[in-house]
Amino acid sequence: YKRQGDADAVVKLEWAKDAHAKLSEKLSLPSPSAFKVYRGLAHGADMQELRDLAAFIADRLPSQ
Repeated sequence: YKRQGDADAVVKLEWAKDAHAKLSEKLSLPSPSAFKVYRGLAHGADMQELRDLAAFIADRLPSQ
């Protein structure tokens, strides 16, 4: 699971994509593993990213 803003001046989008690809390969993650780019997002988080994270986690928790 990787999320990245395309306006991040600290972690460049290219670096994030590279790191995600290398970690996915090294950890044998299913392809394609979760990587999403948020348009206009700088180095931080916004409500949409947090909602997406919550949904990602909820989808992987066992039903009660």
